[in-house]
Amino acid sequence: MSEFLYGNLPTILIGLAVLVLALLAVRSIWRDKKRGKSCGGCPGGCSGCSGCGMGGQGQEPSDARR
Repeated sequence: MSEFLYGNLPTILIGLAVLVLALLAVRSIWRDKKRGKSCGGCPGGCSGCSGCGMGGQGQEPSDARR
């Protein structure tokens, strides 16, 4: 068992680092979504975003996402 760990230690450490970075990215996206800083892929929040229906001209949100 220890031979396997020593032989694959660099791969395991890189895999763990990638996993941590992915989890931090998902956490950041989730927090932004929770705080209302993003919706529908708008990079600058929802100010003037027609994708959310907030900045569109009389569009309903359900029509804007189609």
